[in-house]
Amino acid sequence: MEELLKLDHVSTAFQSRSGLVKAVCDVNFTVSPGQIVGLVGETGCGKSVLGQSILRLLPPSAVTSGQILFEGKDLAAMNEEEIRAVRGKRIAYINQNPTEALNPVLKIGTQLIESLRVCGGLTKKEAKEHALEILASLSFDDPADIMKKYPMELSGGMKQRALTAMAMGGKPPFLIADEPTKGLDALIRGQVIQSLMKFVELTGCSGLIITHDLKFASAMCDTLALMYAGEIVEFGPTKKLFSAPKHPYLSGLMASMPQNGMHVLKGSSCSLIDMPPGCRFADRCDHATEACRAHHPEMRSVGEDRLVRCRLYD
Repeated sequence: MEELLKLDHVSTAFQSRSGLVKAVCDVNFTVSPGQIVGLVGETGCGKSVLGQSILRLLPPSAVTSGQILFEGKDLAAMNEEEIRAVRGKRIAYINQNPTEALNPVLKIGTQLIESLRVCGGLTKKEAKEHALEILASLSFDDPADIMKKYPMELSGGMKQRALTAMAMGGKPPFLIADEPTKGLDALIRGQVIQSLMKFVELTGCSGLIITHDLKFASAMCDTLALMYAGEIVEFGPTKKLFSAPKHPYLSGLMASMPQNGMHVLKGSSCSLIDMPPGCRFADRCDHATEACRAHHPEMRSVGEDRLVRCRLYD
């Protein structure tokens, strides 16, 4: 299968006062044209760090190793000028905090038009016309009025949709959306999900959707990568993973969903500084043995297109 994005042994670490934080550990997976992969897991597992590692949006204190191949070119090996040409134009990035991503002293229209001119190569007039079309496609009732507003005048959901509009401008072949529904109520969350679905429909892009929201991931993504303590522990088609989870962590997350009784997953994730020698989920797992605690499990195939990191399948 053709690969648009390939992560090959990607790791990212930060030096802290307490020691080396291993936020992303030896991640390997691919995204094909037209494929939407959901990167799911609890807060603090390394999802956002992985997304930012792809576009090199992390501070200088972060060290990333491995290959990040996009359209056959290694993003990790590019210079600043080369990576800037990829950001926005080839890979769109939607930040999980729209308040930080939008300039508070510029009107939404000014920011959207500038984005369209930079990423889409449009004239100012063409960019304004296209901006109104995009806002209308994202269910804004009065796009012209939205263009005149400052970010502080918009709700959280509106700001998130405005960011989505900016990302759509250059019709990029790839989208990274980092926790796009975080902190939103049910109504606004639904609007944002519909906007992202419209983005994919109108641009035909592939994507990496980073979220802790399993219901959102099941609606949006055709493939899931389940992340725990910096590493991928299960990977495969979304429908198969939800219908028959293999890793005990996914089973626990699904049991904690409201429609499944909200059974709280016991314990908490291990430290990203002081990793255990064995399975990182062992202390929270009802199936853990001494072998699990002593030996770190490798990813293994458990059927067509499915991988899992668990000694239950040795």
